[in-house]
Amino acid sequence: MKKSYFFSKMVLALVIFLALGLGGSYLLRDIVYKDFLGRIKLAADISLAAVNPDRVKNLVALLPGDISQNQDYLRIKSQIIKLGDSLTADGIDAIYLLSIDNGTIYFVAESTPDGEPLSVPPGKIYIKPPQEAYLAFANYQSFYTKKYSDEFGTYISMFVPMADAANGEQIGVLGVDVDYNHYQASLVKVLIIFWLIWSTAAILVSLIFLYLRNVRRRRNEFKANEQRIRAISDAISDAVVVVNDENKIIFWSKVSENIFKITRSRALGHKFSELVKPDMVLDIEAGKQLTDFEFSINRNLIGKMFEFRLKEKAGAPSEYYELSFSSADVGSERYLVGVFHNISSRMREEFELQHQKSELEKLNNLMIGRELKMIELKKELDNLKGGTGKQPAKK
Repeated sequence: MKKSYFFSKMVLALVIFLALGLGGSYLLRDIVYKDFLGRIKLAADISLAAVNPDRVKNLVALLPGDISQNQDYLRIKSQIIKLGDSLTADGIDAIYLLSIDNGTIYFVAESTPDGEPLSVPPGKIYIKPPQEAYLAFANYQSFYTKKYSDEFGTYISMFVPMADAANGEQIGVLGVDVDYNHYQASLVKVLIIFWLIWSTAAILVSLIFLYLRNVRRRRNEFKANEQRIRAISDAISDAVVVVNDENKIIFWSKVSENIFKITRSRALGHKFSELVKPDMVLDIEAGKQLTDFEFSINRNLIGKMFEFRLKEKAGAPSEYYELSFSSADVGSERYLVGVFHNISSRMREEFELQHQKSELEKLNNLMIGRELKMIELKKELDNLKGGTGKQPAKK
């Protein structure tokens, strides 16, 4: 039953761990995605501030003609290449300018250097643009995309309208791409770190839980053992007192409470000498304090035995005890065990026998004295009879 209950708790803990982990993963996905959108927005703002819209307007007016040697194009191309290189560390894959004519989107300039595989010449038609690119032209608003694919690859992008500084009219759209593979790799890295931390935390929590469970189980076992020992010790007539290596009481039986009139709660944690003063332990015959008596683990008391009279209160009969010592080792800890056996009945019987013996000796001495007296009287009578010369009459 206990194992089944523990297994159920572990399964529940695993379910909670997975649920919280998945919830954390979902939140991290959203955080990483928004972080990349923030990078895209920053790159777009920097690019819009760097590129002269008048040059873009001049180039758009010349499309779809060849503008590859136009000075405005070369200047803009150089600028966005430098911008692209500086923003690569932030995951920016490409920066480009777009124009639209009769529903067809053209590239004006793009940040990939000429000669590279993904380099796009000016005036090239954008064959598979995302819907957000059209929306940026149509609504004159910025739009973010989710994951999409075009003829160049798979990206997450932002499209920002570019306006004429003179009249505010739209002259084109700035696009900023993040390679989706780069985004995915960054996300996976973050999730791996999260799951490593989360798993480590879960393992630590599990270990702490198991440790605390084991401590609680051991504490319960200790209490159960203590209760069993106490029940056994309470069932016998002898008092049992146990002290640790600091001479502090850790066990005080019910009989000890009755003998010394000290409750268990008061006795625990105190030294025996603090509760039972030395002048209360008296020599049986002399009635004086036992000079060599000390309930201490520091003394060589193992195997020794003391007989003493416990100093009684006014009007109370004397009680006599026999105290024997033994030791108990639990691991590296050592305990001194004292057992108080009530010998009052035996001592009273001995005292009674001694009293009877004394009385018999007195009686015997009296009888012997009387016998000797009779002998002396008889001699005196015989002497008196001999002095008169009379013979005793014959029958």
